[in-house]
Amino acid sequence: MSTETQNSQSHKVMLSDRENGEFTGIEKVISAEPEEIICDTSMGRLCVRGRELMVKNLDSEKCSMSITGEICGLNYAANTASKFKRLFK
Repeated sequence: MSTETQNSQSHKVMLSDRENGEFTGIEKVISAEPEEIICDTSMGRLCVRGRELMVKNLDSEKCSMSITGEICGLNYAANTASKFKRLFK
């Protein structure tokens, strides 16, 4: 997948009953543990915390991911890599 396609991919989060999550704009899954899933999205790094979390579906062509489990929280971190790229251009 080209960098242009990844950067233009919109990021959406859809939760159902805090047990099922659908995400778009997923660029890379960093780790997937039962209590925490960390991934890079088109809007920065995303950390999903909960219990018995599991990646149900990961589609790298569509940049999407589905998860199941008890979702307790979502947290975003700034995309520091892109900030440094802009600084040194």
